[in-house]
Amino acid sequence: MTHVDLHHNHEVTEDIFRHYPESCRLNVEEAATLASFVDLRVRPGLLQHMVQQTTQKAVTKHDINNVVRKIGAVSGKSKVDLLADEVETVLKRDPTAAL
Repeated sequence: MTHVDLHHNHEVTEDIFRHYPESCRLNVEEAATLASFVDLRVRPGLLQHMVQQTTQKAVTKHDINNVVRKIGAVSGKSKVDLLADEVETVLKRDPTAAL
């Protein structure tokens, strides 16, 4: 025989639910917006604040760092490669630029 008890034995509030991992995950659009700021080298603390203000999601710096790592892994480029790309871009704009 199966028995279902629908009464919770713990506190259930909207604030607690906001902190569940499922509630903190960024959707594709939010992650894409975050990626553009990652490219600009915005600090994780500022990214966290921006995401919290725009999405009302209770993300942590750890959540932001995980997304930043995933974005870097998807691009497949190391920091050295990204720096080399930036130097190349600067030199294309101004071949006489002093680096």
